[in-house]
Amino acid sequence: ESDLRNLSMLIRMTGLAPKGLFLDNVIRVGRDELLVECDYEHEAQNQLRMKQLVDTDPILTKENFVVPDVFLKTSSDPQTELTTKQILVMEYHKGGTINTGLSIQSQEERDRVGNAIFYLTMQELFVWNFMQTDPNWGNFLYDVETKQTTLLDFGATR
Repeated sequence: ESDLRNLSMLIRMTGLAPKGLFLDNVIRVGRDELLVECDYEHEAQNQLRMKQLVDTDPILTKENFVVPDVFLKTSSDPQTELTTKQILVMEYHKGGTINTGLSIQSQEERDRVGNAIFYLTMQELFVWNFMQTDPNWGNFLYDVETKQTTLLDFGATR
């Protein structure tokens, strides 16, 4: 909250906001988005839904795309929560950011992964109506040994 108030004050004092921008509305929407993005129980539900969609898609399965499982409760004590509003606990997947891992791969492999990401995007937009809206390089892990692409960060999924 204080960071957003300080940002708002800085923008107003410096005149950085273009005329006609309703800064209070921009800050309010930003605040709302941050609250949703930082709610790891919400993100866990989004991740589990995306995992089900990816796991049941024959093309993404063939192309070795995966979403890590989320641990909501321990198996030994079902009352113990692992994932909470402040902590997201998920399955470990090996890999580095996709831009780094793919940079040492053949053009054919880069094309395969690029086409699969394009296919994934079309599925999200037009079939599933459920999209991971923060698709930066850090949210795709690529394992050079297994050629597996792991999708991460579903806090802003809509």
